Amino acid sequence: MNITVNIALTRKPSASYTLFKGLRHGVNRHFGNQQLPDIRITWPEIKIKPKHLQAFCRICDIQVEKTLPPLYFFSLAYPCMLRLIGQASFPFSMFKVLNTRTYTVMYQAISPDRALSVAVTTGACRYVMKGIEFDLHSGVTAGDDLLWENSSRFFVRGKSINESVVENEDRMPALTGGDTIGTWYLPAKNRFQFGRLSGDSNGLHYNAWYAQLSGFERDFAQPLRVASKCIDMVAPPIHMPLVLDLRYKGPVYYAHQLSLSYQSVSDIHRFDLYCQGNPRPCICGQMTSGPKMLEKHVCNDLVSHLA
Repeated sequence: MNITVNIALTRKPSASYTLFKGLRHGVNRHFGNQQLPDIRITWPEIKIKPKHLQAFCRICDIQVEKTLPPLYFFSLAYPCMLRLIGQASFPFSMFKVLNTRTYTVMYQAISPDRALSVAVTTGACRYVMKGIEFDLHSGVTAGDDLLWENSSRFFVRGKSINESVVENEDRMPALTGGDTIGTWYLPAKNRFQFGRLSGDSNGLHYNAWYAQLSGFERDFAQPLRVASKCIDMVAPPIHMPLVLDLRYKGPVYYAHQLSLSYQSVSDIHRFDLYCQGNPRPCICGQMTSGPKMLEKHVCNDLVSHLA
């Protein structure tokens, strides 16, 4: 991949400056080109702060372990993704994109005392029904070791300007015959704090009035927050590498009752998260682990663009 924009950060991207860049470069921009510009953002030598990790686990309602949770790394990668989307050369506004899928591989258990580096790059872009999808690729390394890798899919709604439209891929249908393994209430607390922790400080996640103006029932949780608890609830004994496929299908509203459906077949663990008032799952997930699962699932979905 030829890098035409290469940004090296020295610290976590400022959320307010990222927001400023997004506003400055336009809310309704949309370039009529299916090819994304080549952009790479790196953030080296990251030291995990114990208070940050503890606050993340506390708000997600998961245990603090000796190794980092699989989704914790999004709190490092997501601010870089937003900074990338906020670049003037990027064709879509950060205010118009919707994260619909994350496909993650964690290659080994990672201790919080390791110095980590993050890289984010642009991936493919394609026309689909009712809009456009594009991918961003992220990787976490320590020295020369690739520890964690992710491909995030985003959707931009709008009329296609190209006749060669690709059908949207299978969206992981809801479980049939799954067992309900847990129900809990999602309180409307720590909303803004988690936005700062995760790097996703969109007002939709902490301001009910703004969310209602945008067409939602009220503010809703970042998928990272509730999916972390789901993984913690269903996690079997994990053998690295861990392969995690999450599909985001609907908002998980605060001040609502949630329920988790689960089914395990061989080494494949499937779960669906439901939110009160919605008969369809809001998040569908599949988790596998071990080298055999990596060979089966990663090759066609996740190719490293970070070398």
